[in-house]
Amino acid sequence: MFNVIFEYLRTILTPTRLRQPKLLAWLSVIISYLKKIYNEYISFRTLKLYDINFTGQLMYLQKKLRDTFNCPGIIIEDGTLILPLYLSNQNENNLPVYIGNYFINGHNYTAGEWVVFEGWWYEYTANGNGTTPDADNSAEQRDAYEFFLSNQIEITTQNDFIVKVPQVCFVNMTNDDILKMKSIINYYKIVNKQYTIIPY
Repeated sequence: MFNVIFEYLRTILTPTRLRQPKLLAWLSVIISYLKKIYNEYISFRTLKLYDINFTGQLMYLQKKLRDTFNCPGIIIEDGTLILPLYLSNQNENNLPVYIGNYFINGHNYTAGEWVVFEGWWYEYTANGNGTTPDADNSAEQRDAYEFFLSNQIEITTQNDFIVKVPQVCFVNMTNDDILKMKSIINYYKIVNKQYTIIPY
């Protein structure tokens, strides 16, 4: 359907008595631009037929990236998911979230319990005597107490997946190559577009 032979059409559509070398050469010059457009169209069609063979599925996207950049080691891995921690008011009737077991003055702690006192974790190796952990011989000081909540930027900027490019390919990639890789990924990935490209 798309195999057009312009020289053949030029010859058969020209009346027999006008098929002289000069006229055929002049017609060849006229249709040369049409041939150029036709060849561009065929190239574009071939490229698009190749592109529609791929989807946003992992194996197809990896194959597309490997073929485009001639780098068979490109892999795509799942990103790390940080689930947000929601704190709530007591009257919202949600399940309690325990951040740490803070020391309660006057409470007798038993062996195996952990408490937080003045920025340190303490582990009771025996039953406590009711005093503060730093004065109680049965409480042993452990690591400093640190608890980090995620901020909104950490939650919203986490990666859905990671594109890993071998170091030998990555060092030869220009900024245009990185942009091209991003455009391919964005074209095929309809959802989950939070990603990063790293060498390995």
